[in-house]
Amino acid sequence: MTRRQLRLDMGYRPDEFDQTLQGFCAARPPLHCSGSPPRWQLTDDRQGLKARIDIQSLPERRIGMLILPRLQVDLDIQSEDARALDAFMQGFHRHFHKGGG
Repeated sequence: MTRRQLRLDMGYRPDEFDQTLQGFCAARPPLHCSGSPPRWQLTDDRQGLKARIDIQSLPERRIGMLILPRLQVDLDIQSEDARALDAFMQGFHRHFHKGGG
């Protein structure tokens, strides 16, 4: 069993995070997502993957007149297959990445 625990500082409001997480799960059947802010459980029985996601609001980031929301996101992911865990994390980061330009 492979386990990974991460703590991320992400620029989302709780409702934005929930909406993005629901999209992430919907795009990856048979990944099942249950819960709502501040905690979710994700499972993929085919991959033997289980994840728990907890969020906590942090003070906003202020850059001049720009104000950005912040969340502490704690992920606890377990999988019977290390490659499945790595693929989950790559997909998670890719789906939650906010581009700029």
